[in-house]
Amino acid sequence: TQAVVRNGLNHNDAREAVNNIIEDTNKLVLRRLGVEDHGETVVYVDRQNVEVAISKVEEAKTPMVIQVVAAGNIIAGEPAVATIHVYPQQFIYKNGEVIHSAVMDGGPNAQSAMLQFLKQVNEKAREKGIIPDSLSGDIGTIPGDDLFTAIRRIATMHGKVHVEAYVDGDTYSSGPVHLKLRITQMPDFNDKAKMQTN
Repeated sequence: TQAVVRNGLNHNDAREAVNNIIEDTNKLVLRRLGVEDHGETVVYVDRQNVEVAISKVEEAKTPMVIQVVAAGNIIAGEPAVATIHVYPQQFIYKNGEVIHSAVMDGGPNAQSAMLQFLKQVNEKAREKGIIPDSLSGDIGTIPGDDLFTAIRRIATMHGKVHVEAYVDGDTYSSGPVHLKLRITQMPDFNDKAKMQTN
């Protein structure tokens, strides 16, 4: 799970905020396992890790992102050992800002080219400071219809195609980055050269 906690909390409020996030994670894991919540604890976080997280929240000068992450694979019936990570919440992208652009070939390989392009978008956003989703590891989200439309469009184009991924809405480090795509057919310089020689 992931949550943003405001800055300026005293020690007790910081402790309550961190403990609430652990409790919410516990409920989420019980739901994921299909187990009724009778108040049992299945998520275990090292006490020292909890205390460090509380201190970071208490001392924070900006809002903080708190992530509870599985320390390893979790098997039903076994305790879920987790760790807490605390990061400052920062403004990363303004609405409309281009994250990544590339030139690809139109035609039948549109799907693999597009998936490779989105992988590069994820890497760029991670380098800029976006915190990946703790379950999927992804950073950007794009509506499925938009992605399939883009792939179909590129598949019908010939020659070089310029693709841009830009941000839909102001985005902070806690993410996710809502993506939009801009697709442009690039001019064929061979055609221009032919026209000039004729």
